[in-house]
Amino acid sequence: MRIESLKTQIIDGEQIFLRFDGSDWVLWIEPANRHNGTQTYDGWFPRRYKKQSAAKGALTKMLGPEWQWEVDHVPPRDAIKKTPEDLGADMEGYFMTTVYDSLDIPSIYVVTKGEESFFVYWLGDFEKGSQRRYAVIAFSHDEQKRVEAHEMCLRDMLFSKPFRVVTHDCSKPNNPVCHVEENIDAISYRKSEYWPEKGLLLSRETLFG
Repeated sequence: MRIESLKTQIIDGEQIFLRFDGSDWVLWIEPANRHNGTQTYDGWFPRRYKKQSAAKGALTKMLGPEWQWEVDHVPPRDAIKKTPEDLGADMEGYFMTTVYDSLDIPSIYVVTKGEESFFVYWLGDFEKGSQRRYAVIAFSHDEQKRVEAHEMCLRDMLFSKPFRVVTHDCSKPNNPVCHVEENIDAISYRKSEYWPEKGLLLSRETLFG
């Protein structure tokens, strides 16, 4: 599923944007004329939502149906940059560059910084949905090409090397990281029902043109 950034038309010199930042859908207006909000909307922007549909509905309710959405084909990288809280404190500066699957949020994706890339795989929700867990594994550009070309099995790649497990606390705002485990042997997670089946094919959905 493609994660598409959106923008409205320009009305009276102002334009509204909606983009996913890795944890929430962020709604904001440009230009932002004041530190506490904008010249017209008195602090209503920016706003964060868990679902794209909720953000669009809130805008229509607030400003009316004249603001129409279209796909923003060239989102700036800083709009979807992964924050240190997403995957661990040493992951600052990584950008989400490929999304392979998504529920309400990306669940299988790649983050990149220069020549370094990591594959992020959702391991499931735990503790009655209050915790969300991801595997974060080094993923070279060559491995990405081979997996996408169906020359390498995704399951075999995930089991081929140690990885990091990051757990988020979904009971708190912005789902902060509550636990990080390093150098996890995939064998200990082999019985997880969330691992991909052998031979799973990935279709590439890039966030950048």
